[in-house]
Amino acid sequence: MSSQALKRVTQQGHKLLARSFHTSKAAAADAGHGGHGGHGAHDYDHYLHAEHMYEIWNMKHRKLKWGLACAGVVSAGFIIPSFAIHWQKSKAAG
Repeated sequence: MSSQALKRVTQQGHKLLARSFHTSKAAAADAGHGGHGGHGAHDYDHYLHAEHMYEIWNMKHRKLKWGLACAGVVSAGFIIPSFAIHWQKSKAAG
């Protein structure tokens, strides 16, 4: 068998294997979950009524909450490494 023929056979084999592993979306969606997609179907009723759950622009005291969250993340980004450096130096000093 020539190298080109071998290359062609391996490429066709990969395509055939890749096709055999896919399932249709309709079959996967109805697989024992009542047709609600399969991911988190047990919480379907809760998410049905939480349409506006992630609308951040409607959050009360949005600027205060996000400002505090950002300040906390930035301060943790400075405090944790400085604490680690201090701890390493104290361990190295004996």
